[in-house]
Amino acid sequence: MKPNTQRNQNLSGALVHSYHRGIDGRVLFYCVRDRLVYYTLFMTLARERKITVYSLTLMFNHTHSLTDPGSIQNLESFYALLAQRYSCAVNRYAGQKGPMFEPFKWAVKRGGKAIRSCIIYIANNSAEKNLVRQAEQDRWTFLAYADDTFPFSEPVRLRFASRKYRKAIALVKAQHKAGLPLDYPYLNLVFKDLSPLETEQATDYIISLYRIGTTADASLFFEGEDAMMNAIHSNTGKEYDLAEVFESESDIAYAKMCRAVARYGYDLARRTFLQADQAITLLPLLQQATGAPQWQVCRFLHLSRGR
Repeated sequence: MKPNTQRNQNLSGALVHSYHRGIDGRVLFYCVRDRLVYYTLFMTLARERKITVYSLTLMFNHTHSLTDPGSIQNLESFYALLAQRYSCAVNRYAGQKGPMFEPFKWAVKRGGKAIRSCIIYIANNSAEKNLVRQAEQDRWTFLAYADDTFPFSEPVRLRFASRKYRKAIALVKAQHKAGLPLDYPYLNLVFKDLSPLETEQATDYIISLYRIGTTADASLFFEGEDAMMNAIHSNTGKEYDLAEVFESESDIAYAKMCRAVARYGYDLARRTFLQADQAITLLPLLQQATGAPQWQVCRFLHLSRGR
């Protein structure tokens, strides 16, 4: 069965793999704040729409998820609203305009074998793009949060934390309790005056607090979490049912470009480097600094040339 052709099919016992890409493959996420805005929006909307999240991975220019949405119509509405709200949040903060996403693509997964293969495939996107050696080493596969609130920072007890860190966590808790995502101004308040270590701790805390799907949920399709992680480490998984745009080039170039732009003094969340005059000036500099092909730098800078 081809994806996106039978919207009214019965999803009983099935899950749905979704692929959400930036327009023309343009980069969507330049920094932690970008990813946290998208992630908290995703999880807040999923909770509102009673969508169970089994897997989610955020790449630089696209995302993957495996969910139980109840119906394709519910999932279509979810992704349309997610794209609209993330685009609005970015545009409002960065002083830009226009949509950021192509229409999402989806494929239904039925049966344990297909679901397991999809979980493995989604988890391994970062490893396949050479960003990490193993999937759980990438914060944005969310695998490391299975049984650890602070997998990428030192655990912290609030009563021993600094006053500014306790204030930051109180802000996060208040927004989460109200059923609201975190936008850029709010994240700026949360991270204001935090040390680098406290910033990492707050980031881990936000991800753990907003998370509604768990690795344990996904591991139900395996013989436990250890078996699932062994399978992820041993296989790449597959996806033949979804027309994903495949690119063999490593995403390391995007990470290098983010670091270079930050060194040049740009605020990655404000995205002033995407202004036409800035982008054209940066194009040869980033090519030289990263060795990336022109089309990949153009996607980073939201320029139309390239493939």
